[in-house]
Amino acid sequence: MTALVLLALAASRPPTPQVLGPRVSETPVVSYRFRSRDRRARFRCAIDAVRLRLCRSPYRVRLTPGVHVLRVQAVDPGGRAGRVVKVRIRILEPRAPEVRVGVSPLDAVAVGSSIWTENFADGTASIVDTATRRVTSVPVGGIPGGIAYGAGSVWIDDFGDGTLTRLTPAGQVLARIPLGGQSSGIAIGGSTAYVADYTGGLSRVDTASNKVVGRTPLPNRAEAVALGFGLVWVTDDVGTVTTLDPSTGGVVGLPIPVGSDTDGISITSAAVWAVALWGRTLARIDPATRQVVTRVRTSGQASGVLASGDSVWVSNYDRATVSRFDIAAGRFVKTYRVGRKPRGLAEAAGAIWVANQSSNSVSRLRP
Repeated sequence: MTALVLLALAASRPPTPQVLGPRVSETPVVSYRFRSRDRRARFRCAIDAVRLRLCRSPYRVRLTPGVHVLRVQAVDPGGRAGRVVKVRIRILEPRAPEVRVGVSPLDAVAVGSSIWTENFADGTASIVDTATRRVTSVPVGGIPGGIAYGAGSVWIDDFGDGTLTRLTPAGQVLARIPLGGQSSGIAIGGSTAYVADYTGGLSRVDTASNKVVGRTPLPNRAEAVALGFGLVWVTDDVGTVTTLDPSTGGVVGLPIPVGSDTDGISITSAAVWAVALWGRTLARIDPATRQVVTRVRTSGQASGVLASGDSVWVSNYDRATVSRFDIAAGRFVKTYRVGRKPRGLAEAAGAIWVANQSSNSVSRLRP
């Protein structure tokens, strides 16, 4: 067969169809239009199958969350079929339900059956009733930078001037304690509140007297704080975790390298878990050796972490998602779509809650 004949046969085939429609969809029902230069052409198509059947344009179909493949082929009036086009379609998981709070919430903390957020950009805290989703706004003032619950009170600090505000669970201010610097993360243990200073330090406040009882200078910008295994654990912007004696504030051992910009930290009875934002890392630290024993790459910029039961929950700041890590399996097993720029996480009322900084909301995830 000559080259001219082959070219003539190729030219006589129906042209490859053009498929118009979404490649990524937030809704399960999607619609596609097929076009061909030969207006007499019919179409065959199939979803997630090789065998094609006649179909009409527009082609409307309901799909489950996940990745699907649409195959489309044009057929001319003489029955001659053209090349099959494959289109990859991704149906996103439904976005988790959200509750609007104040402007730029950074963290979420459980207080009884409520979720509190400190709202960085409007000087307030928000109290979310987990049963009714009703939100109460509490004026705090300043630039709220951290929040914790303990010693019967809610504690919110000021990233602007370092002031630590103590409130009742109903939202009434009990005390304002000047600390100086730029207060960030907080943890409450026993009769002491531990407050990280982003300018480089950790303050200790006696919860009985509301008096500052000590301050430890730290070389880097301190961010999150957690308590466990007889130590205070503090993350920093250079990517390490520093441990301190909870009574004296003295530094214990050398800093533990985790990853660039270690943001969040969470402690269980068996391990310490930390995440690095720029390092995109989830790390498990052995509390006995103070060494990282597991490093897992996260799908995005990991900003918040919450260890609960057999899972570790990680918020992906740049992906608007939260991922669940199965500890026994040693891998991430599910990802949830949430609001924009998710950060701190908390557990209450049988659900995981995450503060979404750019969506001004908290999302509720059902494990």
